[in-house]
Amino acid sequence: MKNSKSNSKGRVRDMASAHPSAIDVAASAKTAGDKLRRLGTKKFPVARDERLVGRIDDPNPDRSVARFGHDPESTSIGEMGLGRAIYCYEDQSPDEARKIMTEQGVEHMPVVDRDLRIVGMVSLRSLEPIVPGNPRPGKKRKAA
Repeated sequence: MKNSKSNSKGRVRDMASAHPSAIDVAASAKTAGDKLRRLGTKKFPVARDERLVGRIDDPNPDRSVARFGHDPESTSIGEMGLGRAIYCYEDQSPDEARKIMTEQGVEHMPVVDRDLRIVGMVSLRSLEPIVPGNPRPGKKRKAA
């Protein structure tokens, strides 16, 4: 466990989840919409063969394609058009990653290597400064 008052030292890769989660570019609009609603987010990274290619900017891609007369179960995310990818490199500092996320208004961001392979995911919450003895805001502690 870290004893520092801030997690600004180190690299983002050390703080990233070991299980990167991106929506595959071939996934259906319905699958993507279900995932975005389940996660409660409006923007999410999109990958092809574990490489970042863009992001979904629509919290309801299935409903959007249906509105234009397309089948949400057979229309892929790649057919919809993707937003510009927002990411940080694995060797950047947590402070740099937090700044990118704040400026871009995203709560989750992929961490990539220099070939844009997704190596993890970070959340804005995971990058909050750590103060010893104080739990992170919103985190419930169980009674003993």
